[in-house]
Amino acid sequence: MPTAADKPFFILYYLKNNPTQQALASIFGLSQDRANKWISLLVPILSKALKSFKPQTNPHRLDSQLSENQEYIINATQRPIQRDSYVQQEYYSGKKNAHYKKSITH
Repeated sequence: MPTAADKPFFILYYLKNNPTQQALASIFGLSQDRANKWISLLVPILSKALKSFKPQTNPHRLDSQLSENQEYIINATQRPIQRDSYVQQEYYSGKKNAHYKKSITH
């Protein structure tokens, strides 16, 4: 890889787009066997890094974890939605949890 910044882009591009190794090698100016070596090296590193990442979905808990100088963006929220109880009663599972609609922003 030419630079250290190319490594995360390389592996994320591979995992998101799933190109053949030959196409990936061509895009990044590598040989196919070199692309294969980078994939086998970087996938375990990325997997290990993502296992330690725990996303926080509750903004109130997030506020207490961040210092005052840090900024953050919430990219998904849950909003309660009203269900038609008459129609749903036939399929009701007995759970007491509220129903939510997840809004995802990009």
